[in-house]
Amino acid sequence: MSVKSAQTDRLSAGRQIPCTDEIRKYIDTSGEEGYDFTVAHIAYPWCCLDAENLPEKLPPISRPDLILRSSDWSRLIVAKISPWIDVDSKNKKLRLFSQQALQEELSYYSYLCVPAILLELKRPKHPNLAKMINDFLESTSGPVVWAVVPTTIENSHGLPNGMSSGSGDSDVNSHLDESCSSSNFDSESEAETDTWYWFQRFRTACDNKLRLGAVLKLTSDLPENPEKLKRWMGEPLKAFTVDTSIFLTNDKRFPVLTKGHQAYIKQLFTLKIQALVTGRALHVRPKVTRSSDDDSDSTNTTSSKHCLYFSYLHHLFKSVHLRAILQNKPSLDTVSEWALGYEDFLQIPLQPLGDNLESQIYETFERDPVKYVEYKNAVADAILYKKSLQTDDHQGSNFVP
Repeated sequence: MSVKSAQTDRLSAGRQIPCTDEIRKYIDTSGEEGYDFTVAHIAYPWCCLDAENLPEKLPPISRPDLILRSSDWSRLIVAKISPWIDVDSKNKKLRLFSQQALQEELSYYSYLCVPAILLELKRPKHPNLAKMINDFLESTSGPVVWAVVPTTIENSHGLPNGMSSGSGDSDVNSHLDESCSSSNFDSESEAETDTWYWFQRFRTACDNKLRLGAVLKLTSDLPENPEKLKRWMGEPLKAFTVDTSIFLTNDKRFPVLTKGHQAYIKQLFTLKIQALVTGRALHVRPKVTRSSDDDSDSTNTTSSKHCLYFSYLHHLFKSVHLRAILQNKPSLDTVSEWALGYEDFLQIPLQPLGDNLESQIYETFERDPVKYVEYKNAVADAILYKKSLQTDDHQGSNFVP
């Protein structure tokens, strides 16, 4: 998996899996179905907790890091924050539990060196969440953070269910309150109901960090005003999510999307962003069997497969003709390809013997394509210099004044 821009003519897509302790099995299955990475709740069993029935004390994270190789954590996994966490909740117990859990999850995901951390924006204002994420991005140089924002408000993401648009704790820094003020936007009502403003508030409160990106969740009903969708084309979109429940079924029993969703996804693919598929497989995979008597095909069905959704999205991706666009680009040298995606990031200077490095950072140092070439040249120069000294000593021993 890579959080960098796609540089091939193949769609880079991921699949979100349920909270489970069999993460290895799901990763293997997702790979067989064509997906490049897996979005998973790593903090097991926290991800299974109920916000309304929290225990007296948070249990420890029981998923060890050794279940996957470090290279797998950094390529195949996008970590998702546990769904019950709500650091801006009015419920004091839930808020305090959430703050503790979020801090531990962020630290653990940073240690694992996952490339990205996924979290959802559930309401118009997230002052406490913005403060914690901003502190995390300033104190680390590892994972990027992807904020999932729906295209339209649904029952699970808007103001219903007792969720107020107001902030949580009063200890949030004043500059966050000012940056989240609705006076920065067109109107109070629009800022409350337009999810584009949700992300603008959150991003502004995080000081417009480059490592903060947006993931657009495509809902079943897209905004009627096309301008509201077009605005997202200018945002730091890293991916979009599409749930299996919004797919329709065509005459051949394959999953398809409405023409409106198709058109917008094609626009998104011009940004070379990645796709995420969520939800369980609701469509069966047609199986073509050839009759022995004639050349006619008969269709049977097998078990449900997520590969159908990947195949459909990849079909839309290919229709955008990205292959021709990418083939016109000049080839990259080794150093440029190795640093691809990090051109606009300031790197914190590190000393391998002076700083406590994360495992993935140390491995990055070891894969430096320039270092070993310079080592080779330095060793060769040292040998030649040593040999020249020995020659001078030998000639000098025969010198008779």
